[in-house]
Amino acid sequence: MNHFYHEIQGWFDYDDIYNLAIDTASDGARFVEIGAWKGRSAAYAGVEIINSGKKIKLDVIDHFLGSEDHRDQRSKHFEPLTQDEDGLFNLCTQNLKPVKKAVKIIRADSMDAVKTYADESLDFVFIDGSHDYESVCNDIDAWLPKVKPYGILAGHDYRHYEGVRRAVDSKLQGAQPKGSSWIYYKKGEE
Repeated sequence: MNHFYHEIQGWFDYDDIYNLAIDTASDGARFVEIGAWKGRSAAYAGVEIINSGKKIKLDVIDHFLGSEDHRDQRSKHFEPLTQDEDGLFNLCTQNLKPVKKAVKIIRADSMDAVKTYADESLDFVFIDGSHDYESVCNDIDAWLPKVKPYGILAGHDYRHYEGVRRAVDSKLQGAQPKGSSWIYYKKGEE
């Protein structure tokens, strides 16, 4: 399957992390992506999963309300689709149709969605929701127990947001910067 993610507006520069997760995953692996926006990174991951021939499932979790900047008409990041409560969700759903056999969209807040996963049930979790310190800390605390021993917890915007950097550095000893992102390999005894 050919890539189409570049046709979707958004931010995505962590293909190396997704490639690593897919390459090292076994059949039956479960992945979660927190924060979808319009589906650019999920589109990339979906194509890579399909092309791998592995039976990997990716759940994409987002509330699809955007951030405060996206809802503020005075902001340079204003997104008109946030004026319609279904706007971002509908666009993301449309954008991800070609990879729907590998990607499932879950419309929920991260803290509500995490309750539906058993501890140590996920091979890979990528955090790219809210970028403030408290939200990132909450995501790390909530999602790390869901990752299997020796699985991967990673996220975006380590270099772009001080809150992300402080949260990762304070919560995850051994997390490594990787481009604009970060990656953490869960130990066996966590």
